[in-house]
Amino acid sequence: MTRLDDFENKNLKSDVGDIIPDQDMLFLKKEVSRYRGSLDTMQAQKDAVLDESIKIDFDMKKESQSI
Repeated sequence: MTRLDDFENKNLKSDVGDIIPDQDMLFLKKEVSRYRGSLDTMQAQKDAVLDESIKIDFDMKKESQSI
């Protein structure tokens, strides 16, 4: 996510943005938005899988201690 933020700040929110044609700027902004959404989705999925994994690990340890 840091690289995407750096790209956006360097190219879209700086003076460089003034020399990029409007159509290209629109395309870049849409792509940045799309990538950011994809990254957020993947992060949420990773967190959900990690939470489930922790729960399973906890349950397995609890079960092995009761035996």
